[in-house]
Amino acid sequence: MGLIFYFSTLPGPDGYSGGSKLLETSIVTWLGELSSVIIHAVLFGVLAGFVQAAIWGWKADFRLRWSLVAVTVASMYGISDEFHQSFVAGRAATVTDVLVDCLGASVAVTFIWFAATGVFRRQDKAKSGPGS
Repeated sequence: MGLIFYFSTLPGPDGYSGGSKLLETSIVTWLGELSSVIIHAVLFGVLAGFVQAAIWGWKADFRLRWSLVAVTVASMYGISDEFHQSFVAGRAATVTDVLVDCLGASVAVTFIWFAATGVFRRQDKAKSGPGS
């Protein structure tokens, strides 16, 4: 959350994302406007994954509702991040960025949830033995 907040404080000329400029490499430059979308999706996907891991560390209950909580927390932070950007010179708050943040969080949490529940189901089958 701190890294996202830091990227949001970087001013950008004509709405150009300061965070994207900081992460600029040949690949990011080649992607152009798409780089902002990818960076948003990845950052908020990682954030949602961290939130989900924190919830599971506190309560090892692999139910879908905890995944939805992780997506909601990341999405709400995405909304607050866009609101924050509206006060930064050269930056703008957009609904598109919020939607990309939500999508990135949803995809990451879905992948993690399927991976975790699949691993634990296989472990439970292995513990129960072949004749169970």
